[in-house]
Amino acid sequence: VLWSSVWFAMRGCCVVEVGVWLLFVACLAVYGSEVHDDNGFCSFESQNECSNSLSTPNNIHSLKLRSRTWNPPEPVGPMQRAAIQKEFSVDDENSIPTAVTIVAHKNSDDSASDYFDAWMDSLKVQGLHAHFIDAGLSIGSPQMKELASSLADEPTQIILYFATHEAILLGEAVEIARKFVAMEGDIVFPATAKCMAMCSMDWEDESLSFGQYLYPDSFIASAEKFNLLVQSFPDLTTTTSINDQEHLFNLYFSQKSNLGMVLDTNFRMFQPLFGYTDYWPSGKFSSAFEFNGEEDTRLYNMQTSTHPAIVLAAKNIKLLDQINNYLPLKWHPNHGSLTLVDVNASIAAEQKALEESQKPLSSVFVSLVVPRASPFLKLSLHGLLTQEVVMQEHREVHIAISIFESAHSNTYLNTVQQWLDENNQVFKSTSVSVKGNGLECFQDVMNKAVQANTDHVFLTSSLAYLKNNNTMTYLIHQGVNVVSPLVTRDKGSLFSNFWGAVDGDRATSCKDNNNLCNVWKLQGECGKNPSFMLDQCLQSCEGCAPFEKVYNVKYRRSVDYSVIVTRKQIGLWAVPHINDAWLLSNQAAAHLASSLSTMRLTDETQYLYYEFAVQTLVIDILRNHMYKLFINNEEDFGLLVDPTHFLHNVSNPDVYLLESNPSIWEDAFLHADYDPTQELEFVQGRCWDIYNFPLFSEDFCSQLIELTEFFNLWSGGDFQDKRIKGGYEPVPTRDVHFNQMNFDRVWLRILQRYVAPVVEKQWVGYTLIGKETLDFVVKYEPTGQPFLRKHHDASTFSLNVALNKIGIDFEGGGTRFTRQNCTILSNKVGHALVHPGRLTHQHEGLYVTKGTRYIIVSFVDQI
Repeated sequence: VLWSSVWFAMRGCCVVEVGVWLLFVACLAVYGSEVHDDNGFCSFESQNECSNSLSTPNNIHSLKLRSRTWNPPEPVGPMQRAAIQKEFSVDDENSIPTAVTIVAHKNSDDSASDYFDAWMDSLKVQGLHAHFIDAGLSIGSPQMKELASSLADEPTQIILYFATHEAILLGEAVEIARKFVAMEGDIVFPATAKCMAMCSMDWEDESLSFGQYLYPDSFIASAEKFNLLVQSFPDLTTTTSINDQEHLFNLYFSQKSNLGMVLDTNFRMFQPLFGYTDYWPSGKFSSAFEFNGEEDTRLYNMQTSTHPAIVLAAKNIKLLDQINNYLPLKWHPNHGSLTLVDVNASIAAEQKALEESQKPLSSVFVSLVVPRASPFLKLSLHGLLTQEVVMQEHREVHIAISIFESAHSNTYLNTVQQWLDENNQVFKSTSVSVKGNGLECFQDVMNKAVQANTDHVFLTSSLAYLKNNNTMTYLIHQGVNVVSPLVTRDKGSLFSNFWGAVDGDRATSCKDNNNLCNVWKLQGECGKNPSFMLDQCLQSCEGCAPFEKVYNVKYRRSVDYSVIVTRKQIGLWAVPHINDAWLLSNQAAAHLASSLSTMRLTDETQYLYYEFAVQTLVIDILRNHMYKLFINNEEDFGLLVDPTHFLHNVSNPDVYLLESNPSIWEDAFLHADYDPTQELEFVQGRCWDIYNFPLFSEDFCSQLIELTEFFNLWSGGDFQDKRIKGGYEPVPTRDVHFNQMNFDRVWLRILQRYVAPVVEKQWVGYTLIGKETLDFVVKYEPTGQPFLRKHHDASTFSLNVALNKIGIDFEGGGTRFTRQNCTILSNKVGHALVHPGRLTHQHEGLYVTKGTRYIIVSFVDQI
């Protein structure tokens, strides 16, 4: 087969989508393959033949975790059956062991259970069970020796030992047993492609093999040899000078022949991930998913033509997470995700428990951080308030809000305080504070969350705008420790709140780049030649950054990023980085708060002043505590506000962000009744060619008034006006032009996007161009300019919008059209009045007798 090389290396979160479904669903590595019929691979070229449409959730089956139904007689999978059977044939079929027993350590009580749970799930899929000894005990401990002795009585029993739970099983008992027999060893160890310890030892030349170096955290053995090994093993539980793994290395070099120790050099049984890059495509580790029947998916190592039965992280947690997203029995192209939680059933069960036992619903603490640039804060607060979880009667909900001190923090504080006053009855407790940096903001809300001791903590930035009222509900019922809702930036952007791969984090950068590093360390080279050693032997020389140094973390795009962010693949995905919104379990929140509380802003940690650096620190802390980070994209949960063009030096920067956040801008500033398809009638039914329609929200109108007063560039209402062509204004007003506020480009977009569809529907044949417009805010007041004399507008059509309320903000005012004999004394706030300019619609502005009247005036298409 001719494999085609494909490499995706694109920097930055906002990248161009690469077309139709990219084949992480089918081919994981740098190589593609040709398609096989029912049991085979998928390639980049033939992806449409390998999957049904996954563009909508309707094609996804909500299937629970199940045991595998495919139990092949061949040892390594459905491909190349004849050759495989011949290679692994044995004389006496009845002598093949069939019982596989797992021996492992219990999960530590104070550690996250995510990897233990994933490991246990993979055992259940394969129909396997485990015997456990206490966490932290040595292989030579009395408890292990007692267990090994009890298992030694079964001659056909195979023991599979795990020192860590950072692994998944892909093969069932029959497959594991046949592979073990075929290896002709009594104790089989995984072999890594790159040396990770004891690199100075005299390793055999395995130039024809892909794995050469022993990995001691797992092995498989006959029951007899397992017992022999354990009984002769010293109890190293409390020994600090040597550990189990180091002793296994010593045994391998000194007694491997006596004990029958061999390495799985071609990854038939074990596939350790150490030595490979931690993202797909993964360099030398070229692999593909192979599909069997309707549900089963297997990992196929294309270098060795094997189907590994066990995948071991071997310190490469991120790559294991990516594989575990799909295996075992997690995903299939015919069905999509096979393990989606039935949220409705979970909600029903929770409600039933409430009704039958009056057991309260799980409690939630909302921890909200408001960054320095936090546009559309009111929308974000509304998104939180309308969450079903927040509004449920029998659920205890608290909220703490911390505002990053900035030029706008007083405005944010007033907005938040008003919102809390209006909705105080919704929350059991409320808190709001202003802090001087990003670190203090996160510390504040997390400390308060832990003190409340709720079941869940929803930690979020105000940049996450939740439009789906069931967002928190979905997250809670996933039943995981850390999960985020997928939110993306506006306009169909691929920029989201998760990264499929990362560079520069500890897991990526804290490593040795040379097999001789430990030798050089023993020779003192770390001190003698620090420049070279810290470049090549960072881990051996203990030069890895502590977890709070996260400023080097960079985005890298994973192969499946595009199909997840566009929701072409639906499910719950473990990823290396999530930001802006996290639902945390009580345990995860406690770990996070405890670690954050030790941080201080010093000269070395100044970068933690910024919000994003602290969010990256949050992720590093959670990963350091061995939590899996999940992103859920089952629903369209909301949007991620883009603050890139936020203007810190103006009073109301949100109104400028139409282009970068169009949907969010519309939610905030378009009138709720705006409808460009509506048929309009003449004002008052008789004022011909004068139309009125709802355009802006009251919030937009009040913010625009504040903005014009902030700039305070009001003209004097004189005939001489240098702001316009010719410098002369025959009918002057007291006004501020939009170009004086740098709002003219935004206004042009408003005309083209929201006004044009309305006026073009009324005046058939006219097309709004907007090349020449004159746009401004006029202020009428008794002590300034109270009225405007009769005139025609120099425009194809004119638009004016009422910005404040008659009878409340001012009295008097209005517009009289001479030829139409129409007087319009009041216009609702945010409503636009449009009429032709020039000859047909002479009009005047009537006296304002009290207060101040503000209106937008726009002369559209002056030429």
